Amino acid sequence: MFLKILAILATTIVVIFSTFVLIGLWVGPNHSSPTLPVIGPEDAEDRVLITTGLELPTLNLFLRAASSGRLPNGSLSPLPLFPAPELARLARPYAEWAPKPFSELPAPALVPGFPGVGVSPPVMIRAAHVMSGMEEIARGVVGREVERSFRVVKAKVWFGIAPVTDVEWRERSLDDRENIEEALAIIRQVVDVFDYLREPDVQGRLRDGHNRIWAEWDIFQDAVNAMHEAKGEKGPEWSLSQLWREYIHNHFEFMESQARAWVFQRLLALHTIWKSHFLEVLQSGHPINETQTTVRIDHHAMLILMAAPTASILFTALTDAYLMVTNPRYRRNGSMIFMRA
Repeated sequence: MFLKILAILATTIVVIFSTFVLIGLWVGPNHSSPTLPVIGPEDAEDRVLITTGLELPTLNLFLRAASSGRLPNGSLSPLPLFPAPELARLARPYAEWAPKPFSELPAPALVPGFPGVGVSPPVMIRAAHVMSGMEEIARGVVGREVERSFRVVKAKVWFGIAPVTDVEWRERSLDDRENIEEALAIIRQVVDVFDYLREPDVQGRLRDGHNRIWAEWDIFQDAVNAMHEAKGEKGPEWSLSQLWREYIHNHFEFMESQARAWVFQRLLALHTIWKSHFLEVLQSGHPINETQTTVRIDHHAMLILMAAPTASILFTALTDAYLMVTNPRYRRNGSMIFMRA
């Protein structure tokens, strides 16, 4: 009885969340990406749990792209778009509109080791169940603790947002010599995000989450086709599973290109500033005799001058290795789709 009550409460929470997401899609402002808090020095001490490699707002952004055709990098999709009026069907249980066997789909599991209770909720809830990490929790998969500042940077990198805007960078005087260690720490966190994302267990969770959500859209597509077939109507041309595949491919490329551009923009500025400082310090020595002169070395300047070419090699290796695994090259296997390197 307790497990049934727990399952009902969890389902209710997800239903409420799904409703708010759909309301945001219909009447909310059309933000290109979510806004996130600014990183502060105190953030590094707190630790939070990451339960999924995906970011839940991606679901909202995907549905906007599926309806508008505008992909994360600003290009337009050549695929047939998902009609805005069909958004309402995403929030309706299969039992209300789909023919058998789709109307009898079981609910997803909400408690480890126990099957779901009752019939299936709407596809929106099933997809959010996966993307939020609840599906992994139900399978008993333990997340990972990370610093809160890293969690914020990871989310910003995921959505193609600058970890620190140009205005914030200037306000915090991160190009000044006395703040060089903080500047390098922020840049290093961006590189660390890709180091984290290409770890085998994280890659596995990303692939698994992507595949499960793809399967949810594919089942929804089959249910819609079956509904039209039962009415003697032609099925729709759009395909949410194909739109999802295209969106994720574009999302990963956009995410990587934005992060790479930001890192090298900041390093180039630091390199230019510190190169001039390094030459000034280098030339500030005084003669000892006719053949010898003292030379002063600024170790921070040396660090910056070495950082740019080193970062070019390191960051390229990290992001290319990440994209090699996550770029979607697909093959069908029953009702599931797999990403492979």
